[in-house]
Amino acid sequence: MFKAVKFTAIFLLFALMLSLGVAAEAKPTVEVKRGSAKIDGQIDDIWQYVEEMKLDRVNDGEKTDAVVYAKMLWDDDNLYILMVALDNTKFNTDEFLSQEDCFEVMLDLENKKTDSYSEPNQFRFLYDILTPLETGMRFLENISEDAWQHIEIAGVETDTGYIMEARINSKVGIDFTLKENMEIGIDFGYDDNTEGEGARAGQLTWNADGTDNVANVPLAMGTIKLVNEEAQPPTIEEEPEPAEEAAAQTEPPAQAAPELPENAADSAAPQTGDAAAFVICAILGFGGLGVKLAAKRKK
Repeated sequence: MFKAVKFTAIFLLFALMLSLGVAAEAKPTVEVKRGSAKIDGQIDDIWQYVEEMKLDRVNDGEKTDAVVYAKMLWDDDNLYILMVALDNTKFNTDEFLSQEDCFEVMLDLENKKTDSYSEPNQFRFLYDILTPLETGMRFLENISEDAWQHIEIAGVETDTGYIMEARINSKVGIDFTLKENMEIGIDFGYDDNTEGEGARAGQLTWNADGTDNVANVPLAMGTIKLVNEEAQPPTIEEEPEPAEEAAAQTEPPAQAAPELPENAADSAAPQTGDAAAFVICAILGFGGLGVKLAAKRKK
């Protein structure tokens, strides 16, 4: 009996540790390519050459039917963000942005991943497309005083959901510059209100999984790496044209007539001297035969 209880306790402890380990596992670092986008709420062609970062984890509440993804670009001065939500239950009735359909972006520009938004260049902002004038920013004390002058946002409501684009200039940070191979802490959230009233049903995120609330804990963010690769169509190498010599070999070469020796014509034709000798021999032969016949008659 005691052995069974002990075995059960060990098994439950192992399962708990395993589940916590799986829940806390971070997504791999995503490489962000170079490029620039116009901030107008429209999906420019350049975005098709950028990797999707799917918001498929639940940071709060429950999983909803919304399908959401984010994409990023960077240049020497800016970070660019595209977020797209496919959501058939669009509601915007609550006085709190985070409790209605709303995009959230959490940034840890220096990738310190602390347990609170206590470091310079750690901040988050919320964007509600249906009432964009109520866009909110949190932890303003961690970034430059004129932060809003360095952030441009545009969004549109579509038949199937929402689109948000943002440009974040490096001047939003304190003594901060963008450069190749830099790693930045970031997470995206989509607050989904499915009932049209009350609190949101859930918040979908890219990296945070509810182990720590990314709205309060930068440690729950994921990581991006800025790489020196342009976001552009892949290069297609053209096949070399076939050589003229190869084309000429498609038809078999004409066979040249064999050359005859210089005296071939003479040897092939009858020789005059030989023919004369043959005639003389024949005459002499017939003459000798005639003499013999005449001698026999006399006898």
